[in-house]
Amino acid sequence: MRRQHLNKKLSKVFILTAILVISGSFAFLRPEVAHASSAIISLSPTSGSFVVDSTFDVSVFLDTAGQSVNAVDLNIKFPADRLQLVSSSTGKSIIGIWATLPKFNNQTGEITLTGGMPDGITASHGLITTLTFRAKSVGSAVVKISDSKVLGNDGSGTEIPVSSSDSIYQIILPPPAGPVVVSETNPDQNAWSKSDNVSFSWSGDANVTAYSYMLSKTAVDIPDDISEGDKTSVVYSQVGDGRYYFHIKALRNGVWGGTTHYAVNLDATPPAKFPVEIVPHDRTSNRQPVIQFSTTDAASGVDHYEIKLIALDPQGTAQNAGQQSFSEASSPFVTSELANGKYDVVVRAYDQAENFTEETEHMEIVSVLFRNIGSSGLQLRNNMIISWPAVWGGAVVLILILLGIAILIWRRHHKVHHELVAKPVPDHLQDQLQELQKYRERYGKIVATILVLCLGLFMGSNVKATDGDAALPAPVISTINKNITNDELFYAGGFTGIPGAEVVLFLQNKQTGETQQFSTTSDDQGEWFYRHDTFLSPGDYMLWGQTKSGDNESPPSAQIEMTVEKGAFQFGSSRISLPVLYLIMIITLLLILGLLLSYIFYHLRRIRQKRKLIEKQVLEMEASIRRGFAVLNRDIQSELAAHRARKRNSIQDQEKEQQLLRDLEQVEQHLSKEIWELEES
Repeated sequence: MRRQHLNKKLSKVFILTAILVISGSFAFLRPEVAHASSAIISLSPTSGSFVVDSTFDVSVFLDTAGQSVNAVDLNIKFPADRLQLVSSSTGKSIIGIWATLPKFNNQTGEITLTGGMPDGITASHGLITTLTFRAKSVGSAVVKISDSKVLGNDGSGTEIPVSSSDSIYQIILPPPAGPVVVSETNPDQNAWSKSDNVSFSWSGDANVTAYSYMLSKTAVDIPDDISEGDKTSVVYSQVGDGRYYFHIKALRNGVWGGTTHYAVNLDATPPAKFPVEIVPHDRTSNRQPVIQFSTTDAASGVDHYEIKLIALDPQGTAQNAGQQSFSEASSPFVTSELANGKYDVVVRAYDQAENFTEETEHMEIVSVLFRNIGSSGLQLRNNMIISWPAVWGGAVVLILILLGIAILIWRRHHKVHHELVAKPVPDHLQDQLQELQKYRERYGKIVATILVLCLGLFMGSNVKATDGDAALPAPVISTINKNITNDELFYAGGFTGIPGAEVVLFLQNKQTGETQQFSTTSDDQGEWFYRHDTFLSPGDYMLWGQTKSGDNESPPSAQIEMTVEKGAFQFGSSRISLPVLYLIMIITLLLILGLLLSYIFYHLRRIRQKRKLIEKQVLEMEASIRRGFAVLNRDIQSELAAHRARKRNSIQDQEKEQQLLRDLEQVEQHLSKEIWELEES
């Protein structure tokens, strides 16, 4: 199907191009056309009244405004529920070559045609085509020319501006041929009624003995010849939505007469429910948000929209609230500049029968600081919301983790500090000191002095660390914010049958039994609205109303339950909203996290500093021990040299020499090992 449509469009473009090429071949010798004015495409007749089921012709004319043109692309739209295109005549037309013969679709109400004039044409009343319509149903039918093009005969197909006007035709029923019919419920045959009950009455005649009538969806039905009696009125109840026709004829002197037709339009169903979208978001720092809305109505169609912005803060003025009554609007609707605060956006969609569907969307204008902090949670850039339980749960887990890390770091710091203060000797140095102690006993005071020097060096390098009326109708309550918080103002609105009447509202707290009474006055249309001046306390409430006019009072209206949730904390006369409270808690949380991180980093730095001190002390001690062994090596060699100089050959002298050689070998091995380990490190 898509390929066929594409092929048709390509064929249309190809034929138009061919027309232009042919036209250009004849036009290249002519001077270029100056398009000073618009071409005019018009319909004739532009108006008229036509009987249902009859046909009438509409001619399409082109006025080139003194310019030479060579191609026309025409698009016409008509109401498919009122008119049906029977045919389109092209026998007499200024079109010389048809790229697309007139095509029409009675389902969508569209007519298209494309053609050209190879030699070009200049006309003030050139006939393009004649359309034959059949009148289908009662009402106004608007036929309009849209998205049409006219190309100039200048060799390059320059597009000429096109102007046109709509034509309006009235479709009526045939004149009464039978009894004259009237309807109290539907006096206007073109208007829509929102009742599903319809009544008809007709004039009687002494010579009429019976009537035959019927209600159908066909405009010119003929009732059968079966009598319905001689009564002169009838009522149909619970009739469905749609356009209906009442047909009646009379039996006079034994002969059935002509038929009278009467149209009624019924639509008892309001438009479909619809979403109200607030751009960029229902919680925004933009002071002029855009409100978008759209819906449909199956029977009579959507007629118009009305909108009202209700401020939910005491400081909200009439200017900020937009207006105290509804005003007609279209989507998208750009608000006036609003002050910070909470608002309810109430949008009503009306159909042609004056049924309406009302939708309410909550909106909040906040500072940039509070844009992402709401009562429901933290809002991220992609409009994802993290609930407050998840935020606080994650924060507690993070604090506990950081607290555990801080405790471990503190313990580690304490251990390192204890090591620094206690000055423990490493195991390998302890072994070396014991070995030096053994040589001390063997070689005397020199090694003892070195040992004392080593220990004194280590002990002397101590650095202390620091830590830180019965007849009156009851009012109808149609608009109410049922679920609000105690930082949002309560409001209600609705209808009463009496303009200028007093509407008294009663609001009872279900927990305490306390009942408050408020009053307002209905306007000229009987519509009323009330907004409370102060916040309500949290709890469950019952709301009902009464209408008062003079000394008369209506019965109470139906009771409506509503709930006021806690949305702010009150301390005396001061009130802190949840977003402000959450901001304070977030700042406190960030401070706690910052303190924990600072504590951890501080102790890590102190551990690193003390580790370096311990390493320095150990290195100094190792150097001292190496010097001790070097001195020891020298002393042993001196002792060995002195022993050999004495040239004693007793067994004891030989054993002492061998002992000196063994000690010297061990000390040299130790020094070699220490040097190798030092080079490796």
